[in-house]
Amino acid sequence: MDSFFKKAFKIAASAVRSLNSKPKSNSENIEADPPLTPEERSYDPFVCAVAGVTFKNDDGSDRQRFIRRRVSAGDHADLVREPKNKYDKNAVAVYVHNHKIGYLRADVTERQAKKMDDGMHELVANVRAVRGSDPVGVYLNIVVVIKQAAIDSGKVAVHNPDQPKLISPKVDGTDIESLVKYKKDDLSIMAECCQSIISTYKNNPLENITPINPSAFLRACILARKSNKYAVEVRVASAWLALVKQHDAHQLVTSGQRQRLASLASSQAIESRLEKAKKLMANKKTG
Repeated sequence: MDSFFKKAFKIAASAVRSLNSKPKSNSENIEADPPLTPEERSYDPFVCAVAGVTFKNDDGSDRQRFIRRRVSAGDHADLVREPKNKYDKNAVAVYVHNHKIGYLRADVTERQAKKMDDGMHELVANVRAVRGSDPVGVYLNIVVVIKQAAIDSGKVAVHNPDQPKLISPKVDGTDIESLVKYKKDDLSIMAECCQSIISTYKNNPLENITPINPSAFLRACILARKSNKYAVEVRVASAWLALVKQHDAHQLVTSGQRQRLASLASSQAIESRLEKAKKLMANKKTG
């Protein structure tokens, strides 16, 4: 009888080892829908690539190895704030199956960490897709959700589902964040993104549009300078700063319901580039 149980135990242990070592299928064609969240408490859905997937964790575990073997589209992802992170006070770690696989990108946490810290919001996420082979990349679906306790206390007004959903700037039907991610080296496309953001802002009430992201403006400034198109950089930077001035004077911003654009690091980078671009443009004319 003892030998029977020993044999059964060995078979079970072998099966567990096989399960743990067998890589999961990560077809690049599979994309998961965003996580299900209460519609009346959810807003600002977006897609974000996970940063730092090629690094090892503090315990020595290999993130790439884990992602290849265990992470698939549709898996739940936990987003955990690391306010004491020595590299970034806004850091948000990404965990799948209780294993750290990386962090949200810094330009995303710059906007979202404050929401996670205010006690009124949470970020709900799942794995949208696993792409590539060396290295393997992970993309998340993320939705901002207002906590029920914040609504019950009257701190946050719930979204009315009868009202139109928030408008996101697009270029030919493609959202700006995707273009900044995949077409970031194309100056003409970045310029179109900037124009779309300005047009969306001018033609719609602030409460009806998604939070404005300066990434396209910063990329356009960087690309313009690389191409020695200093006049273009001056126009783009000036347009952004004019938008910032109008936006930050809005009642939604002064009341704290929307973040000040002037406080964003990317916005400050654009402002610092403007004076340099003006000097370069003047030197080019006199040269």
